[in-house]
Amino acid sequence: MTAVSSRACAISLPLLAALSAAACGSRAQAPFPTCPASGPPGALQFPITRAGPCLIDAGGAAVWLQGEAAWSLLVRLDDAELDRYLADRRARGVNALLVNLIEHKFADHPPLDRAGNPPFTTPGDFATPNESYFAHVDRALARIAAAGMAVLLAPAYLGDKGGDEGWYAEIRRAGPARLRAYGRFLGARYRTTPNLIWVLGGDAPPMAAFDEIEALVAGIRETDPIHLHTAHSARYRSALDDYDRPWLDLNTTYSDCEGHARQLRRDALRRRTIPTLFIEGTYEGEQATLSCTISQAYRTLLSGASGHVFGNKPIWLFDPAPPGWPAALDSPGSRAMQHLAQLIATHDLRALVPDEGGAIATPGIAAARSPSGTTLAFVELGPRTVHVPAGRGTARHAAWFYPASGLTLPAGSPDPARAVELTSPPGGPWLLIVEASARPSP
Repeated sequence: MTAVSSRACAISLPLLAALSAAACGSRAQAPFPTCPASGPPGALQFPITRAGPCLIDAGGAAVWLQGEAAWSLLVRLDDAELDRYLADRRARGVNALLVNLIEHKFADHPPLDRAGNPPFTTPGDFATPNESYFAHVDRALARIAAAGMAVLLAPAYLGDKGGDEGWYAEIRRAGPARLRAYGRFLGARYRTTPNLIWVLGGDAPPMAAFDEIEALVAGIRETDPIHLHTAHSARYRSALDDYDRPWLDLNTTYSDCEGHARQLRRDALRRRTIPTLFIEGTYEGEQATLSCTISQAYRTLLSGASGHVFGNKPIWLFDPAPPGWPAALDSPGSRAMQHLAQLIATHDLRALVPDEGGAIATPGIAAARSPSGTTLAFVELGPRTVHVPAGRGTARHAAWFYPASGLTLPAGSPDPARAVELTSPPGGPWLLIVEASARPSP
């Protein structure tokens, strides 16, 4: 969550290197782990836990987090606005929100919430939590849980380069003891909140605040041994680059329009077997084209990751300035993410295994298979020809799916006994879906 100037990236969409990514962060050259996809796709069952390289919900099913950046939600929305936002996002298939617990800059009167409550009774002192502020947080988190959404909750966002967007200066002044006390307070208060994943860092590596962050995590874990922990570092840096600590349960990818394919592949091939979440790319409204927005999400899915967080300005900071965040709820990127959620649910595309061997993928084309045998290939810009190997001996149906609109174009019924080559329509991006004929179309 950085301002436009620090989010800016050079936007171009070349046909990027093939995304031959290992599922769930397995070792290179080793067999990809298989995450369970038992049970029909549906609402998340909390709490979410980790089983080796896989995120698992309370029902034992593999998890795909269809996320959205909602950094300033707790300080900018009143109850009616929050309910409106949650109803819209739930209807679009969003099941996870990335949120700041305390907001340093992007609020009407930071760090006060909408009602004028500061997070601390002594400004900047983490050892003095304000009951009125956190009571409001309690109510908001309960509403989000009732909507079936996980919350990726940042308790002390550092800020880009430790600047004024975050709490880095206050964290350094506070020291480890006060951060540990703050962690104990948070863990005790939210131990029974079912839908949390803690997010350390925030647009930055620890820098000189390593001891304070370790103390904050230790304090949370003392009183909350239940919830998972992840971290959000700087752009082009993953959690495993800067927060590779025993407490890290979930790696995160932070990239942009140009670099996401390469970084997703690198994170998928990590030697440490923990799940990966694409936590931030270039946001819609901050220089991302629709093609970039779609590519970041679909390449994440086909890399075998456990989720993707979409971002839109003005939504992430709930900017009330005209036309305001409500007008952005039906943005082209929001509609594309809705089509993605519907696609995943219809075809049960959790726990994908990337085409690491290159049987499908060629340069610029990402590919993967589902546990049920569905073959997927993502084409950035058509026409492109995709090689599809022979199947499992059952009749197959092929279709080209257009992520921007949800349109599906039939591509025939390839002979399962033979490899075939299928050419995408012009333009794009496109997703090729080849599956058993009995499966429903998108």
